[in-house]
This record gives sequence, structure tokens and C-alpha cells, in this order.
Amino acid sequence: MLITKAINHNAALARDEQGNELVVFATGVGFPKTPYVLDDESKIQRVFHHVGSDLLKTIGSLSAETIAAAMDIVHMAEQELSCTLNPNLYLTLADHLQFSADRYARGVVIENPLAGEIPFVYPREYALGKQGLVIMKQHSGYDLPEVEACAIALHIVNAEGDGAAFSTNLQSVMKSVEIIDQIIALIESRMGELDRTAHGYLRFVAHLRYLIKRLATNTAVMQEDATLLNQVAKDFPASFDMASAVGEYLTTNYGWHLTSEEMLYLMMYINRLESDHSR
Repeated sequence: MLITKAINHNAALARDEQGNELVVFATGVGFPKTPYVLDDESKIQRVFHHVGSDLLKTIGSLSAETIAAAMDIVHMAEQELSCTLNPNLYLTLADHLQFSADRYARGVVIENPLAGEIPFVYPREYALGKQGLVIMKQHSGYDLPEVEACAIALHIVNAEGDGAAFSTNLQSVMKSVEIIDQIIALIESRMGELDRTAHGYLRFVAHLRYLIKRLATNTAVMQEDATLLNQVAKDFPASFDMASAVGEYLTTNYGWHLTSEEMLYLMMYINRLESDHSR
């Protein structure tokens, strides 16, 4: 591989055998005088294809410690979540961590208005975010505030592959958090305060996550015969009433309409939530 230009000590522009321009990350790859041939490609930690000029500027401003922290966080997240995350996460997360470290050095802490909801809507990703803070401290020495765990979590959620078009940017992810928070508030107004650490609650929130993604991307399940829904509604009127209230909220605020099948599943989760809550 031909290294054509150093970006910093651990990142460089390169060209493969087909002549494609790449960005490579490897310890010390930017030290030698360019251009030169990198014979031992096993040293390369990450390769990025089709990197635009804006991202090149971003890479050049990142410290080696921040890049290393982002790589370790992404690797950890992919192992824990058993998935392949969007390859751009390395750069977007490193850029955020660098910005956070610079703010922290100046004594500036920016609160996240959704910090109270993120641990309950995305518990796995939030746990990874907290581990990410430990990794960042190990690499850089910066002990970032815990609110940054929420930011790391949202970056991971945004990079997960199951979100389809709805999770193409952080704004969409944060919108999902807000919708779920409003639905939970609606449920609690009728049922009382829920235990947000209970397994039933986490299962219900996970269902809402995928329901919102389907509705937002217009991939809702097919309409089924409403006979079963009508029967279950008679057997569990309180659950049906709450599910109907959630459906009305989604229709009024977002123009989304639940099918009979979706209403039935929503009722089942609410009924289970109600049963756990009454114990």
C-alpha cells in the first residue's frame, strides 16, 4: 500500500493497488517521509474508503489518544451488541470525544436535555457509553462527566444497522427518545409511576423502539383481521384503553396509524406491564 500524505502521526492518506484513495489508521503511519510503501499492512487498524474533504479536516484535528479511544469503544460496542456498526462511527465518535475533551479542559459542561430518558430507552447503549468514558480516561486522561455517556450511547444507536432510514442521524434518534418518553408519561398518568429498572419495563420500551422505527419508515406490519383484537379488548378493557390513547397520540402528533396487529401487540405489552406493576 502506498502512503501518499500524512494527516497526523497515526492517520494518513493512502492508495491501494487499484488506485483508490483511502484513509488509514495505524500507529506511527504518519511519521515516515511521504510518499512511501507500507509493506506490513497488518499494522493497519482501520481503513476508510470514499472519505470527503470535510472528514479529512476532522481527522487532522483529532489526537492519537482520542482516535484510539474511539476505536476501542466501537470495537467493544460491536462485540457487546453482536453487530457491525456504521464504519463512520469511528470518525464521528472521535470527533465528538475530541470536542468534549476540549470543552472539559475549559471547564465547560453542556447538559443533555434527554439525559434522564436515555438510560431507560437505550439501556445497553448507555451501559456501553459509561464504559466508553472509562476507555476515554485510560487513553487520554480526561475524566469526562457522566452526561457524555448519553452522547456516546446516542452515537452508537445512530450507527446500529437495524434502524433503517429512521436512524440515519442523531436528530432522528433523539426524536425517538422524546416520543417514547411521552408515551411512558401517558402510561404513567393512568397506571402510576413505573419501575424503570424492571425487566418488563425494558421489554416494553424495546417494543416501542421498533414500533416507532416501523411507523417512521412506513414499514408497519400488515393489517390483520380485527376479530382477535376486538375479543382481547373486551377481556382487557384497561389495556385497550391505554393502547388506544397511545395510538391517538401517535396519530395526532405524527400522523401514524396503528394497524389492528400493532394495537394487539401494544395491548399485550401494556397488559404485561400492568400485571408486573400491580405486584
